[in-house]
Amino acid sequence: MTSPERGAASDTIEASFSRLGQLAASLVRDEMALAKAEAGEKARQLALGAGAVVVGAMISLAGVIVLYEGFVAAMRDFAGVHPVFSALGASILIAVIAGWLVYSAVVRLKPSGLVPRHTIDSLRRDREMLETLGR
Repeated sequence: MTSPERGAASDTIEASFSRLGQLAASLVRDEMALAKAEAGEKARQLALGAGAVVVGAMISLAGVIVLYEGFVAAMRDFAGVHPVFSALGASILIAVIAGWLVYSAVVRLKPSGLVPRHTIDSLRRDREMLETLGR
């Protein structure tokens, strides 16, 4: 190979590596934009879920109080249970229901559901592609 041919090949290799560097930088910028967008979406999802829980709890509190009083009165008047024991029984029932509702809400708001899975998968694919190109 003559010297001009060797120089042209070297320029082509340099241009290819330069282009590869530009593409890698562009890929990183795009992945960062995706991560920001997905993090914003997860934050909105968390805020909406938490807001719904708070509003639902506030609205249902009035209904729970009325049900509680009705249950106590029914146990006292129709079942002949002493008022103290009817109030205790109603309180235990309400506590069990409340515990179940809180547990189900906590399960839905687990941090594992807020992981940006699309970004992680995309970054994993990009890393594998770059490793393949680097070989």
